Amino acid sequence: MANYYLGKPHIPAIPIDYKIPYIEFFVVIYIYAFYTLLVLTDLYYALIQTGKFCRYLFAATLNVILACLIYMIFPTQNIMQARNLPNTFLSELMQRYYEADVAMNCLPSLHVASSILSVLFLYEDTRKEYGWMALTTAILISISTIFVRQHYVLDIPAGILHALFAYWISKRLIGTEPNKPYIDKKLWRAISILVLVLVPILTSAYLLMESKSEDCCDNDNTHIAFYLPDAYGGDSAKNFVLFFAIY
Repeated sequence: MANYYLGKPHIPAIPIDYKIPYIEFFVVIYIYAFYTLLVLTDLYYALIQTGKFCRYLFAATLNVILACLIYMIFPTQNIMQARNLPNTFLSELMQRYYEADVAMNCLPSLHVASSILSVLFLYEDTRKEYGWMALTTAILISISTIFVRQHYVLDIPAGILHALFAYWISKRLIGTEPNKPYIDKKLWRAISILVLVLVPILTSAYLLMESKSEDCCDNDNTHIAFYLPDAYGGDSAKNFVLFFAIY
């Protein structure tokens, strides 16, 4: 299996990384809360805060592209993934996530960077309604990255700085337009509830079905793939399309 790395993998571990336990509860935050926050932010700027949609789209795209470049130039290997996970639904999902991920894309954490980027935009535009909620969610997501053993401690501040840079660049280069919401707040609340229900269901189904598909069809491991970072999973072609389809 070919990967496009320009250097040898690094392990940015510090002593505390080896003492952090795997805590199953944080799988809910790492998988469900993260993707829910991402989808809700995407929809909010596509449907409500339309005047900043282009700026948000630019920042989100830049966030991922820069991370891809960093992972190629300075690959970081994850040796912290938990072993012998409990035989439960959440741990099964986490095991599937381990298997789907490249484990060479730790620093910066795109879970952290994408979450913080959502906060920076939402806090600026809707501090009272969604800003504080997004900030709380992003903090929990950042913490979850180390308690599901998917990242190192240093990946968190790196992800924060990464998001700040993408946000700053977008603010410098992309202007805003007059805001023309496509839907009213009542319909937006209904869509938000639907997202809260559907994202966990679809994410679970995707991970479990992807696992079965790989077991049946990918036994020789001879295909070549260009992998996207951890925030959008490990299977390149599908997730590359998925990322741009969201926008």
